[in-house]
Amino acid sequence: MGVLIDSSSLIAAERGELDLEVALRHDLDEEVAIAAVSASELLHGIHRLKGGAKQARAERFVE
Repeated sequence: MGVLIDSSSLIAAERGELDLEVALRHDLDEEVAIAAVSASELLHGIHRLKGGAKQARAERFVE
C-alpha cells in the first residue's frame, strides 16, 4: 500500500503543529506521497504570502 499525505497535514507540520516523523513512524516501510492537487495548494499558499520571512520559510519547507 502507501501513505498519501493531505495538504492540511503538511501545513500543520510547517507551522510546527504536527511532527510528521512521529505521525508516520508506523508507516516507515510504506511509500509516502502527496497528490498533485495538494502540491498545487501548497504552492498557491506560498504565492499568496507575497514575500517576507514567512514566505521564505514556507518555500524552504515545500522544497
